[in-house]
Amino acid sequence: FDYWDCKKYEGSKYYNVETPLEKLPIYVKAGAIIPMQDEVYKDDNRPFGNITLDIFPGAKGTFNLYEDDGLSEDYTTGEFAITKVETSSSNNTSKISIYKSDGQYQVPERSYILKIRSDESPKAVSIGNKILNTGNQNQIVSGTEGWWHDSEESILWVSVNKKSDQQVDINIQ
Repeated sequence: FDYWDCKKYEGSKYYNVETPLEKLPIYVKAGAIIPMQDEVYKDDNRPFGNITLDIFPGAKGTFNLYEDDGLSEDYTTGEFAITKVETSSSNNTSKISIYKSDGQYQVPERSYILKIRSDESPKAVSIGNKILNTGNQNQIVSGTEGWWHDSEESILWVSVNKKSDQQVDINIQ
């Protein structure tokens, strides 16, 4: 996928793509999960806030999110955590699992904002058996649990709240 416009390209082929200087040519493999977070400076001494996972559809994807307190050097003595994220699709349903955090560092409760590249608006988005409500872009990117489809940009936005000791399974139909 072209990262900027989500145009699909078949792998193992050569393409001649014109790219303006202000737009870096970035291509992402199907199934990729790219983590992002709000800009935070080390000397802010404040929590990191929401994590955004930029998800590209297609193949099964897996990613391990490494986290520590971001302030001290306690990670050198094992004070860190790994949170596994996995995506899969079958029978017109996509599933995104954010597993329990594993490690000595206590990950704070936070919102995960999923930015899923999708042309179509889903029929339903749920966490386990709980159907999520639709919202608007401002609500979702600020961490209010729910979903919103941006048909202009072809992005499905989903926000879920998660504690470090729980697994969250998001189902998209």
